[in-house]
Amino acid sequence: MTSPLDPNADRPLFKQLADRVREQIRTGELPPGHKLPSLHRLADMYGVGVATVEDALAQLRGEGLIETRKGVGSFVLEEAERRLVTVEGPAFVEARMPTPDEQRELGLPAQGVPVLVVEEDGQEKVLPANRTRLEIPPR
Repeated sequence: MTSPLDPNADRPLFKQLADRVREQIRTGELPPGHKLPSLHRLADMYGVGVATVEDALAQLRGEGLIETRKGVGSFVLEEAERRLVTVEGPAFVEARMPTPDEQRELGLPAQGVPVLVVEEDGQEKVLPANRTRLEIPPR
């Protein structure tokens, strides 16, 4: 059995659980494509309620580390290779969650990965935040 989380710690239980799973992903103990245990199994493993597990998984989805497929389960995502995008002139950059069409077009998981909307010279580019690194040259 996995050691339970510390209910007396300053850090909320769901964040402690997210930290543990994140570390397992980082070290490769949970490799890309790996299916995580069910909500109830994770709750039993860590001595917490299902709502705590749901909150932890929501945090990991928001970080783009896992995706959850309704009725199937949660899976570790591949680490996305980042593309360098140079923003040359005056520009506006906005982060937001993608529309369903943008999710499909950009190949994003169903939940958790925002997009960057870069408006430059009247042109708008929608870029996946987990695969984009913006470079703004010095003036």
